Amino acid sequence: MSRTDKSLNDWLEYIQSIHRRTIDLHLDRVRRVLHRMSYVRPNWVVTVGGTNGKGSTIAVLESIYRQAGYRVGAYTSPHLVSYCERFRIDGEDVDESHLLAAFSKVEKARSDISLTYFEYTTLVALSLFQSARIDLALLEVGLGGRADAVNAITPNIACITSIALDHEAWLGNNRELIGREKAGIMRFRGRVVVNDPDPPCSIHDRSSLLCCQLRRVGADYTYATAMQEWSWQANTDSWVDGRSYGHLPLPNIPGPLKEHHAAAALAVIESMQAELSVSEESIRTGLMGIRLQGRTQVFEGTVERVLDVAHNPAAVKNLVAYLEQRPSVVQAHAVFSMLMDKDIASVVKVIDPVIDCWHLSELEGDRAVPIGELQDAVTTYGSGAVFRYSDPISAYRGALGHAKPGERLVVFGSFQLVGAILSITDSDSRTGLNG
Repeated sequence: MSRTDKSLNDWLEYIQSIHRRTIDLHLDRVRRVLHRMSYVRPNWVVTVGGTNGKGSTIAVLESIYRQAGYRVGAYTSPHLVSYCERFRIDGEDVDESHLLAAFSKVEKARSDISLTYFEYTTLVALSLFQSARIDLALLEVGLGGRADAVNAITPNIACITSIALDHEAWLGNNRELIGREKAGIMRFRGRVVVNDPDPPCSIHDRSSLLCCQLRRVGADYTYATAMQEWSWQANTDSWVDGRSYGHLPLPNIPGPLKEHHAAAALAVIESMQAELSVSEESIRTGLMGIRLQGRTQVFEGTVERVLDVAHNPAAVKNLVAYLEQRPSVVQAHAVFSMLMDKDIASVVKVIDPVIDCWHLSELEGDRAVPIGELQDAVTTYGSGAVFRYSDPISAYRGALGHAKPGERLVVFGSFQLVGAILSITDSDSRTGLNG
């Protein structure tokens, strides 16, 4: 089949097959293909890394910069329902025709260079943004930072959202090692925003070594929430030209950390203000116009459904905090699955106090945890009844069948799981399949 005859599904199957390893962290392959593509980066690039909160931070930046009149491209991963979600230009997912053209361009340039799925996808994003002539690219790091494909592009500013245990097999088994990998997105004399209130020393050490202009939450900027508004303050001792904002509307992001994620975005915006001017009005309007799926997303009904892509202990703790703030229910059901490189035991321990019944599904792909291992983890580290299903949608429908009116259903553990269920929630709501 020629390149021009391939459908999007054909391309996705193809790019999963051309490299011997799913994850292979090196930058040389991506850089070589970029050179062959005669790639020209946008005028402005923001790279966002960290363990949790990357997607939320990019969503805030995207909304505010678009309100300020800039042409913005946003690259995030993974997707929930459609592969096209990974690439947004001017707030809209790219259409398949543009994707197919970008795939052909990357394929022609790569020739004999083997690429992983994520490397290929990153190159497609960069090609799309170049063709669209965007002003600003917002790039989310996929895994780690130092050797992630996104790091082939030098940013104007880097943002590190948080450091927590995740992907330990690739990044290290403690926060210092993981922080060192995340800090790899910094550049010599570059600008860096660190939104972790207690970052590991490896972050500061790397920033000092590279003589970076560092902005830290709690030191160089702070934020506070009161009732239905919040404020953001620049520390004038360390940030002479930083503005402060009071009586801001709450960011249109669900969950207990919405102001925290938005605070990182405002620190980036203030750091870039001299080059990319943003008015206070654009900030206020942008905070209310954010669109983000799958983060403590609630569907009301006789059975309340909460969908969250939380897939590591730190993110699940935030999910538990959110659930504990909501009205109590007699019983809560979990629809749950994870990938192999995750700390399943710790995740189950964290959320078990708010879950009464487990509905387990095996995911697709080589990284999926077998259903038997999932059940072993839940029965060992959790409590309550356990049911097994062949796929996410069966698990979701099974959980709805067991749940009684007034109970809660929590879907979490994987983007793949939440995405599969999000793909049917609209039709279920229309047909009354909401418990």
